[in-house]
Amino acid sequence: MSKKKESHGKLGGNLEDVHMNKDAAEVVEHHYNQIDMQRKIRREQLDELWSSSKVNHEGHWYIKLNDVINIISDYNDLYENESKS
Repeated sequence: MSKKKESHGKLGGNLEDVHMNKDAAEVVEHHYNQIDMQRKIRREQLDELWSSSKVNHEGHWYIKLNDVINIISDYNDLYENESKS
């Protein structure tokens, strides 16, 4: 005797499909949350870089490389900690 899958609604889906779709939705939601977090951190990094001390040399603005590295590494640590939670 074969088991018949229970059909729901006009789409003809079954309970297993619904469960898989919920799992897929959770994965997609997690992915988009991480993207949002990355964008927020990137925006904060750029704000901090923009507000850092600059030197004007021949009409061009420069930031000390040490400052850039410190800012980026601080936010990389923050991102790693946020992505683990």
